[in-house]
Amino acid sequence: MSDLYQVIYISMATKMMSEQDIERILDQATKNNLKTDITGILLYKSGLFMQYLEGTRIAVKNLYTKIKNDHRHTSLIKMHEKPIVERVFKNWAMEFRHLNDINSLLNFDAYLRSHIDDTAKENNRETIYNFIMSFDQRN
Repeated sequence: MSDLYQVIYISMATKMMSEQDIERILDQATKNNLKTDITGILLYKSGLFMQYLEGTRIAVKNLYTKIKNDHRHTSLIKMHEKPIVERVFKNWAMEFRHLNDINSLLNFDAYLRSHIDDTAKENNRETIYNFIMSFDQRN
């Protein structure tokens, strides 16, 4: 049985992130994730983060604990977590998508804000999970 695990969370940035801020986050995340064999994707739009992490259960849980204490964001909500059989983003130590570049997501920031305020009901969790899986490398 595989010890792989996944976590998806959403959060609000404590300030609007510049391109340089995002680059620093990604550089550090990539370095750290390569050391701990974590893969995933980080999404950002209008002060909101969504992140998918995968790796061994202990590595993902340790990283999530570290992320919870990161001062660069607040209102962190774990939307999804479960054991997995295979990685979805096996080639991405930390991929990034700035959602401002995706036209079909013009109202995504309002959607996420409403779900952060709503404390994430089950149907919201499924929507978030399905959205993240739309970036699936296996297809």
